Amino acid sequence: NEVWLYSSYPGDANRERYGIDWSLMKGIVEVAAMGYDAPTAQALDIINTLGARTNTGVLFYEASVRSDYQTLKSRILRGAAEGSDGVSIFTWAIFDGRAYSQISDAFNLMADHETIFVFGKRSRPDVKESNLLPRDMYLLEHEGKQLLLVFNTSSRQGKARIDLKTRRRFTDYYTSESFSGDRIHVEVSPHDVKAYAIE
Repeated sequence: NEVWLYSSYPGDANRERYGIDWSLMKGIVEVAAMGYDAPTAQALDIINTLGARTNTGVLFYEASVRSDYQTLKSRILRGAAEGSDGVSIFTWAIFDGRAYSQISDAFNLMADHETIFVFGKRSRPDVKESNLLPRDMYLLEHEGKQLLLVFNTSSRQGKARIDLKTRRRFTDYYTSESFSGDRIHVEVSPHDVKAYAIE
């Protein structure tokens, strides 16, 4: 079994407030997470010094905002796409069926493509046209298989044209629609993510 530890950001003030001295954790924890969202550069330096790995940190939802559930799937999957070892969620909001559906959608994809999430090489796809940011697109590859993830963090419809060097077969994970070609036109709903298995 692995020892995971989550606590506050490093620093004297947080050490006093939360009672965590990260320097004492070397050789004790295998996975360490500090603060919220992706680890800061300072946190990564400390985690490396501890000889530990990190997860995404905590996806933090402070209050019961009605639209919060809409970002659960994309935030979980972004953490996985960035190569983290896991995800934690802290919220004061009450989860309902919509929130659990978002979590299930994310974890189903991660489970069905676990090998590529764990061992896959990360890169950016070749984007020719898009109203989305390059940092919102990930191409994961392992043993000849690829997984394309396109995130839309905005409130408008997202579009992108992505080119591959060779003709491949694309399968939309969430609709099961398949087609072949050397390029793909992606449309992503607001606060959502599209996932394509490429063979």
